[in-house]
Amino acid sequence: MTIIGNKSKLANSEICQRCAKCCKEYTLYDTLDSALRFRWMLDNTIITEITEDTPFTFGDGLDMKQITFKKECAKLYMKDGKYYCSVWDKERPDFCATGPDNLFRGVEKWNREKIQKIIDFEKKDCPIFETITVDEVIKKLWK
Repeated sequence: MTIIGNKSKLANSEICQRCAKCCKEYTLYDTLDSALRFRWMLDNTIITEITEDTPFTFGDGLDMKQITFKKECAKLYMKDGKYYCSVWDKERPDFCATGPDNLFRGVEKWNREKIQKIIDFEKKDCPIFETITVDEVIKKLWK
């Protein structure tokens, strides 16, 4: 599904324009084999810039791997010390237009423990999560 513009309720464009880490690296939580196949489908090459291949257990106790590719999005550019998306007001993947809200898809608003686990897990990668609370997530995503 494609979306026009930004639909995120958690993200602040000022913070995103300083960081843009989610546009400079792509992380999958899956098996290494699946991640490589996904990456191959995107540009017909298997990328070797894998920065992590870390086993972990997340969510409902499923064993997964975190695989991070360091490959900047072709739509990302920098101007005057800020990052911009060249297709911001055009059709974009749902993942881009709703990030980081999409991390909470499938989580029930009453499941405060799971919401907190996601916040804690994402703090290392996304400055949006450095100060956000469970109450703010619930208030912004589930009205």
